[in-house]
Amino acid sequence: MLPDLYIEQFKIDYDLNGIADADVNIQVRTRSLSQTELTTALTLNEGGRDIHSEQVSVDAGQTVDCTVRLRWTDVRLWNVGRPELYTIQVRTDYDDKVERIGFRRIETKDHRN
Repeated sequence: MLPDLYIEQFKIDYDLNGIADADVNIQVRTRSLSQTELTTALTLNEGGRDIHSEQVSVDAGQTVDCTVRLRWTDVRLWNVGRPELYTIQVRTDYDDKVERIGFRRIETKDHRN
């Protein structure tokens, strides 16, 4: 059974800049099944520490999209021999979801894939 306010979508994209910096774009869609407006704290957590928090109000029966843009420095790149994964959690007062992401750079040499 779904809670009155649930996380409908949780998506993470990124662009690597320089050697180990990443512009991280996190999109969260919350949906209300309630008959009244609900307000909740929406918190993003990475590796056990909160990295973003805001209050979100969702009208009865509606959805709200939140986009959070963060700059991460010194990210550990994912490699075949040494996979590095980050665990990112989004939570509200009603629901939570977890995603794992690896930062990877794909390059070609001599025009070969």
